[in-house]
Amino acid sequence: MSEDHLEDETILASRERAATLFRRYWRGNAKLLDRTFGALLALEWLSGIVVALWVSPVTWEGAQPLTHTHVWLSVVLGGLIVLPPLLLSFLKPGEDATRYMIAAAQMLVSSLLIHLTGGRIETHFHIFGSLSFLAFYRDWKVLAIAVTVTTVDHLFRGSMFPLSVYGVAQASPWRTVEHAGWVVFQSGFLIQACRIGKREMQSRAQQTARLELLNERSRLAERAMLELVSSVSIGDLTAKLAPGGNQAAGALGNGLEGMVDNLSRLVRQVQTLGGSVSQTTGQLDNGIRDHVDSLNQQAMLFLDLSGSAHQISESLDQLAHSVKEIESVAGQTADLASQSQQSLTSMDRTMSEMASDSFDIAGRLAVLNEKASNISSVLTTINKVADKTNLLSLNASIEAEKAGESGRGFAVVALEIRRLADQTAVATLDVENMINQMQTAVVAGVRGMDSFVQRVKDGAAEVAEVGEQLRKIIDGVNAMIPYFQAVSQGIESQSGLADEIRQSLDNLSDAMNTSVMSIQESAEVLQELRDSVSVMSSEVRQFRVA
Repeated sequence: MSEDHLEDETILASRERAATLFRRYWRGNAKLLDRTFGALLALEWLSGIVVALWVSPVTWEGAQPLTHTHVWLSVVLGGLIVLPPLLLSFLKPGEDATRYMIAAAQMLVSSLLIHLTGGRIETHFHIFGSLSFLAFYRDWKVLAIAVTVTTVDHLFRGSMFPLSVYGVAQASPWRTVEHAGWVVFQSGFLIQACRIGKREMQSRAQQTARLELLNERSRLAERAMLELVSSVSIGDLTAKLAPGGNQAAGALGNGLEGMVDNLSRLVRQVQTLGGSVSQTTGQLDNGIRDHVDSLNQQAMLFLDLSGSAHQISESLDQLAHSVKEIESVAGQTADLASQSQQSLTSMDRTMSEMASDSFDIAGRLAVLNEKASNISSVLTTINKVADKTNLLSLNASIEAEKAGESGRGFAVVALEIRRLADQTAVATLDVENMINQMQTAVVAGVRGMDSFVQRVKDGAAEVAEVGEQLRKIIDGVNAMIPYFQAVSQGIESQSGLADEIRQSLDNLSDAMNTSVMSIQESAEVLQELRDSVSVMSSEVRQFRVA
């Protein structure tokens, strides 16, 4: 059904309802006035009797008093005039015939009162008052009947009984015209007032009909919206206003339907986004778990590096201890060489003791050769440690490059260790050369001593040569001691750097553990988010959407 057709039916129904209400108001007003005029006519009948008894109660026929004709007229004629409309006002109130008869009776009562008062001009105002009261019917026909009755009465009695109408024995016909004119003049205004009153009653009926229609529409709209809200309250977002409900609800219904549609779209989006968020949080959770595993592996790697740094530090400590021992042996060698030189000096004093001292020197030189061999093995160890340190520093530099910005400090430390390892290798090579020279000298000394023993008797010149060689040995040993001290200091420095590297690795491992804990907390928060999204999805799933 189109909206125009529905609007036409609504207008037709409103007109029919307005007509029904108008008839009800019209009949109700008529019933009220009929009963009112019924009571008024009864009161006027009694008043007429009282007036007749007061003004002219008796008349005289000779010396005998008789009841005046006015009294009989007020009782009998008044009763004949009043009783029929009085009965109709209570038996058939609201009928057209009832108010028409009341109008005629009211005007006849006015005529009777005028007659009872002897045509007094003041009593004529009763006619105008009666017309005003009759105008409350809002029916011009009532006034027309009243005017007709009054005009006929004045014409008849004015011509036949002027004394009962005007209080004079002879009245001009123009007086009747004058009275009728005033009645018609007033009736013209009263008829217009009746028409206005009737239109007002019709307008009231139309307004009431419109209000009733609006109330009916409001009731329909309320019921339609309540049904829609009830459907939405149980999760059915596909519900619409009942047929005709949207026309009744008007803008409010359209707004409510729009709100439900928006809510439906919102719930549909929440349902869609809930699944997407759940899937995304699942992927994030898997990524975080993989990241945690990777960080754990890196933490294990740092633990291994820290253990290696511990081992390097311990190896450097042992190497420093060995170098100190070498330094001590070098000192002892210098002392022995000095003693040998003193022995050679004493050989000049006595050749007899030279053989014995030569054997002693040969033994000492053998010991020195053995010590020099030991020193060579130690230097070989130092070279290996330096190579290993260099290799470790190279590996550390590679790992620092992999670590990026966070490993830049570690790369500097690794570079410093590699530089110190290179210096240690160079110094060790120099020491090795010196040891080789010392071994060569010792071997030469041993051979010399052997030759000296063999040729001790050949002369003191060879003893002087041996003394010179021993002096060179002493100078060489004394020259080696500072190098050993430098090696010892370098190893101690490398040991300190190794400790710093170990401490840095420990700190980095602690930071890695802290990162793992933070990521695990993030994973817990993400799990709570997944739980919340799951609860939200289960709640939203209760709604039915289009």
